[in-house]
Amino acid sequence: MKKIILMVLCLGFISACSVPVQKYSPEYNHVKILKKIDKKISVEKFSAKDVSLGEISIRGSGLSSPYGKDMVHYLQMALVTELEKARVYDRNSRKTISALIEENDIDATGFSVGEGKITAVFTVKNDGFVLYSSKISIIHEWGSSFVGMVAIPRAAEAYPVMAKMLLKKLYSDNGFIRALKK
Repeated sequence: MKKIILMVLCLGFISACSVPVQKYSPEYNHVKILKKIDKKISVEKFSAKDVSLGEISIRGSGLSSPYGKDMVHYLQMALVTELEKARVYDRNSRKTISALIEENDIDATGFSVGEGKITAVFTVKNDGFVLYSSKISIIHEWGSSFVGMVAIPRAAEAYPVMAKMLLKKLYSDNGFIRALKK
């Protein structure tokens, strides 16, 4: 009986740990698109519709950003990383990209499929004048498991993929690219 109680307590502690998400790795095709802009761009601090959108919980374990802040900041750093790789990022540029995160969630409770959603309103401004504003949404599904030891790491691995999907959809919007080139 004592062994069972000890095992349940240990499992409780394990599930309450934070799960690290890998650093964002720039996507080659994204960088190629951004290099064609040939204008310097800065990124304003991303905000969230609700504070809870920065903290993603997977079966009681929270995702942990490698950038030391919440998952909204992770999305911001994904964009900055790609702009830096394309050599168009300049923290002092008067042309800025910002985002309001409206949805940011992962559901790993399914028996065989996990699902994640991100919705963000991206805005491009030049000297405070709005050149572009649009809502971008993605939904991503991946193979998961009923077993938490499988489902939780897979969900953590899915988050960078979701960030890439969001940025790919943003970069494929001709209005966004035109606004950056102005």
